[in-house]
Amino acid sequence: MENKKWLKRKYSNTYEELINFFDDKFLQEFRNSKYKMGKLVENVGDYSKGSLVAFKRSNPINDYNYPIHHGIVKCSKGYTTSGYHSISIFEKDFKEIKS
Repeated sequence: MENKKWLKRKYSNTYEELINFFDDKFLQEFRNSKYKMGKLVENVGDYSKGSLVAFKRSNPINDYNYPIHHGIVKCSKGYTTSGYHSISIFEKDFKEIKS
């Protein structure tokens, strides 16, 4: 319950949409990590524009030789055991959700 209250404070404008993205275990991991939330602005693989993505920037100094970031998206039920899929995304593929 504490994690859901934290999510509501951190992302107050998009809480209703985000609460469906997380399960309890991943929400705990998200809270204790450096991941941030974003939305895809382009289709990436099997995931369509507008899909939610938890991402971690892999290069905070924005090195142009390595512009790939680590992203986690919620996949279809039965696709993976955890329900989440790890992808590599570029900065142009998503927009960060601020609140």
